[in-house]
Amino acid sequence: MKQTHTFILLIFTLFLSCQKNTETKKTESVMDSVSVQSNTSIISDSLISEDYDTDQPIQLEINNSSTPVNDLIRNEEYFQKTRSLRYRFDDLEGSVYLRAALNENHPWIDMLRELDQSNSKELQAFIGVTFEDLIELALLYGKNNGRRTNETEVLRKKISNALSPSTEELERYQSLIEGPKFEVNTLSEDIAHELKRLIEYHRVIDNLENYLELRKKLSPLRWDLCPSYYDLRKKINEQNTGRNDSILNSLYASHANISVNQSFLNALLALKKEDNNKRLTIEKPIAPIFNNYHMDTIGIYGTDYNNSGDARLIEQTTYKEDLINMAVPNGELLLYDSIDDQAYYDNSKTNIFSTTKAITANIAAFGISNSECDNGYSFFLTNIKKSQLTNQSIMFASPFDLDLDYKNYPSIDSLINAQYPGICVDCPSSFDQQVTFASLSGFDNLYFTYANELGKALDNVDTPLRGLYYVKNDIVIRVWMDYIDAFGCACL
Repeated sequence: MKQTHTFILLIFTLFLSCQKNTETKKTESVMDSVSVQSNTSIISDSLISEDYDTDQPIQLEINNSSTPVNDLIRNEEYFQKTRSLRYRFDDLEGSVYLRAALNENHPWIDMLRELDQSNSKELQAFIGVTFEDLIELALLYGKNNGRRTNETEVLRKKISNALSPSTEELERYQSLIEGPKFEVNTLSEDIAHELKRLIEYHRVIDNLENYLELRKKLSPLRWDLCPSYYDLRKKINEQNTGRNDSILNSLYASHANISVNQSFLNALLALKKEDNNKRLTIEKPIAPIFNNYHMDTIGIYGTDYNNSGDARLIEQTTYKEDLINMAVPNGELLLYDSIDDQAYYDNSKTNIFSTTKAITANIAAFGISNSECDNGYSFFLTNIKKSQLTNQSIMFASPFDLDLDYKNYPSIDSLINAQYPGICVDCPSSFDQQVTFASLSGFDNLYFTYANELGKALDNVDTPLRGLYYVKNDIVIRVWMDYIDAFGCACL
């Protein structure tokens, strides 16, 4: 009975920890009630829909430094390094039942030991405290049935002081709470300047909110910014719509003997949203390939099979009769029979692109996956095994045999990620963690991206995504993007 009680406590504690991670992570999620979305820029249509799409990049040059406008406040790197220790320390201090249950063999202690192995040196350099100190404190609590003693207090204060706000940060916090209210002039002639002010102010609040003891009073200040933020952002994008449409129009070419890359770009730019939803995923100019999902075979993903041409295949599969009365298992794969009806796509061959090269593949099978936390997605399995592409990061598929210049462009990464400042969002995402891996040959300003979160495997992120951007100086236009909400925003 005692072991069962301890196990339940552990599960509950880990759940609380996950909740804290969800609450504090700074990212740009824009899915609201829709958790999976594909968006393609269109030549003749406005880039801004009547219902403002907050998933669109902000299209504004912003300082992407992680250092807040007030340099007395620790920067984002500090909070990234210390966040995990902070959460576990809060867990320990918040539950006398957990403290009383801890011993050398407790799973929670094992978890701390794993964290200590990967973070010890950096934490020691940053704050002079490591998970080893937290383990020592935890075991002392366990020996004393969760009660505090003089011995635990010395160690507890050492860790607490290392993780507490500095004097300067507390003074800045007081000025935010007790000082004049931050005002934004949404009618200003210099809207870009007002938006930059708002973003820097939000960055200060965002970093200070990493301190649990400050969060309660700061949170309302952050959410008070939302109406002004959305108003300013919408106005800026509306101002840029004509310019962006003109730039995209200039990329289109109709002369004879155009290159494969130009044909690809023409097809992508001309793809209307209604046509996009009627086509099979493998018929589109470009479609994402996400790694670490399901099978050991490379698959091409359609990010919402209910609203795409892929739904037609469900009506034409060998297994249709067997599936009529069977719900798709929640979160499970449903693999249909091999595709052999050429009437439903032009060609069974496609080109698969990694971060370094391209290969040709055949389409072998079709399937879907569905769960209550997303719109479901379809996938076309190829005849290529992941083991055949050792050490390759697979990015996307295209019927076009594209010529790419494989290279990372750090300055372009910064410009793209600055467009997603993570303000007024409910769900974590990876929009502000994009990395370029190639450019389209023959064009100076077109860059392919994917999401790459620090310390995480490829596509093991909140929002696995693939994108194509036009970037020139301070102009950033998203030409195409596809993503999956792996976090499960729809379930919140």
